[in-house]
Amino acid sequence: MQRTRSFVAGVVGVGMMTTGAMAQQAVQWRVEDGGNGHWYARTTQVFAHFSVARTYAEARGGHLVTLTSASENSFVAALAPGESILGGYQDRFASDYVEPAGGWRWITGEPWQFSSWHAGEPNNGSWPDERGEH
Repeated sequence: MQRTRSFVAGVVGVGMMTTGAMAQQAVQWRVEDGGNGHWYARTTQVFAHFSVARTYAEARGGHLVTLTSASENSFVAALAPGESILGGYQDRFASDYVEPAGGWRWITGEPWQFSSWHAGEPNNGSWPDERGEH
C-alpha cells in the first residue's frame, strides 16, 4: 500500500508522517471510517514563512497538509484547531491566475477542487513581500 506523506505545520499543524518520533504521534484517517488512508501529525512548531514550514515537513519525510474535501477539512480541524500553514500556493504563471482568488494549487499536484476560505479571504494578508497569501 502506498502512503501519501503530508504534514501541516504552523502555530498548530497537522499532516502525514510515517517515520520517526512524529509517526508515534500520527493519526490515520482510515478509509473504513470514510477517510483517505493518510496519516496526520501535528506540531506546535511556529514558522514565519511558508518555505520554512515546507522544508521542515519535507525533512521529516512528509509535506504540508492539503485539504481536498469538506470531510478532510473537518477531520484536520478536529485534530489541530487553530491556524495552520497549508500546502497550497498561488501560481502566478497559471492561466487561471487572478488576484486574489485565482491560480491556487496544492504542493502535491492534487486538483484544487475544494476551499473553505473565511469571509474576505484570500486577501494576501498584510505582508509586503512573499509572506502574503501566494
